[in-house]
Amino acid sequence: MKDINEILKDKRIDQVLRKVNDDKAIQLKLMLNTQYNKQACVKFTKALGWEHLSVSFDDMLPDWNYMQEMKEMFWKDDEECFQLHPKKENYINNHNYCLHIWRSLEQPIPVPPTILVGFRPGKEQEDKKEFIRMQTELGNPITEEQADAFILMNQVNKQFQEGKSIEEIFRGFGFIK
Repeated sequence: MKDINEILKDKRIDQVLRKVNDDKAIQLKLMLNTQYNKQACVKFTKALGWEHLSVSFDDMLPDWNYMQEMKEMFWKDDEECFQLHPKKENYINNHNYCLHIWRSLEQPIPVPPTILVGFRPGKEQEDKKEFIRMQTELGNPITEEQADAFILMNQVNKQFQEGKSIEEIFRGFGFIK
């Protein structure tokens, strides 16, 4: 986790409702101003071998981007954290608009290969080798050219989702002038 004093300097903090920082535990309860023109209640705890963050709004669930923003507020870039979908007998819902992020202090989190999600920007060639290997393991071998087509489709889709027109995208790739 980031240093607690660094976290408390964040300009989004509107109010510190609770602050515990001793040998046994760290706990923060903060009210944050957000880009949604509303406040978020954020509770961070470091105790019992875990770091835990809960993020809630009064009337909506935090989205992926906001949860990532909160992850970056409390943890360093090289620290992996996760959101958990527990087995049914351990499911607890005390607040309809609250999500959680977890990090174990005692063991590393097993992380699946990134290629199962897609190609990482700037690491496409490295990921292409893993993609070809994965497809071969799945009994669906592909060529390098086919893998390149998947990478290109991934890049086109990302730009399209960012609001670029097909014409802008094709012009950027040099397909049209």
